[in-house]
Amino acid sequence: MCAPLPALVLTVALTLVLLLPFGPDARAGDDAHRETAGRILGRALVDEGAFRKLEYLTTRIGNRLSGSPGLEKAVAWAHEGMKNEGLEGARLQPVKVPRWVRGREWARVVSPAGRELPMLGLGMSVGTPKEGITAPVVVVRSFEELLALGREKVEGKIVAFAPTGRLRPHGAVPQLRGLGRGEARCRGSPRAVGHRSVDRLPHTGALDYAEDAPRIPAASIAVEDAEWLRRMAAAGETVTVSLFMEARLEAETDSANVIAEIRGARSRTRSS
Repeated sequence: MCAPLPALVLTVALTLVLLLPFGPDARAGDDAHRETAGRILGRALVDEGAFRKLEYLTTRIGNRLSGSPGLEKAVAWAHEGMKNEGLEGARLQPVKVPRWVRGREWARVVSPAGRELPMLGLGMSVGTPKEGITAPVVVVRSFEELLALGREKVEGKIVAFAPTGRLRPHGAVPQLRGLGRGEARCRGSPRAVGHRSVDRLPHTGALDYAEDAPRIPAASIAVEDAEWLRRMAAAGETVTVSLFMEARLEAETDSANVIAEIRGARSRTRSS
């Protein structure tokens, strides 16, 4: 995929800085390189073209799951855009990609009172059995809390990760999404896992399964629902949830990387 222009520009600028020559003889040219890098960084912060591209990609093309029609539409759009903007060598590099299908999915609280539970299955998650899963929920705030529980407290349950406080997008939540790779899964064999989202609405991401760990369904739930589950657990209430996911991983399918070049000019060699 082609990255939004600011990302490309920032990458170039950082590369310029990192590739500056070192040593006392090189200091004379440092300021010129830094000035160039600064201009590129400044342009990236005010350029609206990248944001228009991002808006088109997210609004008019939408989600781009691996192996999906949306991904192929985005690939074609990026390739055409690179050619129209005059980038050199714009081309498609054929690749095989996994095809993960979300399918239908839903979750709801069945006791102590009925309650809909908005959710999104995490990318690459397995689905539930055809009849779904209905089980009590065990709420934990961290891996450490999960590991501290005995097997009998986790076996056959749905584990809900509900860390307290504000989460960083690439902080606690992605670590919890690594449950498929962690020893925590092997300690208690829960039937499914729910993660608190970073934002108000459930949002998805991808997870990995270790070859030696059981594969269980994993989904994201809204902040409000994670907090409600945590408060119910703290009050001594047992919450039972029904979960249904048709998610499945199919055979690899054809796709492509989009590649193009932005050629710069070689600077003249300085005489010593």
